[in-house]
Amino acid sequence: LKDFLAKNFIAELDVASDEKPLLFMGGSDSILHQVENKHNVKASFRKSKHLLEARGEADKVSAALDDVKCFLNGGDGVAVCKFKVDDKAKGGVIGRGGSNIAKLEDEFKGIRIHVPKDNNTISIRGPEDLVEKCRIRLITTIATARVVE
Repeated sequence: LKDFLAKNFIAELDVASDEKPLLFMGGSDSILHQVENKHNVKASFRKSKHLLEARGEADKVSAALDDVKCFLNGGDGVAVCKFKVDDKAKGGVIGRGGSNIAKLEDEFKGIRIHVPKDNNTISIRGPEDLVEKCRIRLITTIATARVVE
C-alpha cells in the first residue's frame, strides 16, 4: 500500500480558462506530453474546475507542475509576452488556416504562439531570446500590413 501511495501522489494546478488551450497545443509535442515524458507522471485536465492534475511520485509531480507554471507564467529562461492587436490585423497575424503562426513557430523553434478566438490578445511563450525576436517580427508585420476595410 505504501508503494502504491508513493507512486500515486496527486497535485493540482489552477489554470485560467483562456490558457487551457496552451496546454494541448502541439499535439504530441504539447507541454502536457512533454512534462509527462520528462517527469514520468500522468497529467490530465479537469475542464469543469479548470484544474490540471498530475499523478506520480511526489517529487516528480512537483517538478512537472513547476515546468507547467514556468511555461504559463514565464521564469527560469522562459518568457511570456502578451499584446493586443486590432481586429483588422488579427487575421494577418494568424494567416490562412494558421499558416503565419505555423511559419513563425517553425522559424523560432521552441516558441508557442496563441491567439484566442474570443479576444485579440496574442501570447508568445518560449525561450526569452526567441520570444523577443518573434515579438519584434510580429509587431513589424502588424505595423507594415495593409489593412483593407
